[in-house]
Amino acid sequence: MPALGADSLLSLCQVPIIDLGHMDVGCYQRSCVKRVATQMHKSLADKGIAMLVNHGIPEQKLREVYKYMNKFCCLSEKHKEDFLNQHAQNTQYISPEHHKSQSVPLPANP
Repeated sequence: MPALGADSLLSLCQVPIIDLGHMDVGCYQRSCVKRVATQMHKSLADKGIAMLVNHGIPEQKLREVYKYMNKFCCLSEKHKEDFLNQHAQNTQYISPEHHKSQSVPLPANP
């Protein structure tokens, strides 16, 4: 993981961290899947973002993602509005306030 600056989102504990290290390919335990699903739902509903760790994605790719994620999160709310999802594509930014107004309950058995 890249070094954290004194005022980065991660160092300020603003991004929930979800560990996938126990989710081996081909050996999923229902309780682990349910726990991760619950953590993801809460993180995305409350903060609009989550950081997954121990997922197997190469460090080089992650560095680029972190760089752009920090840049995006540092934008003004006005500028973020340029990226708001206006369609049902789910490929753009959705503000936490908008998401909370349309939240869907987590299924009992993911």
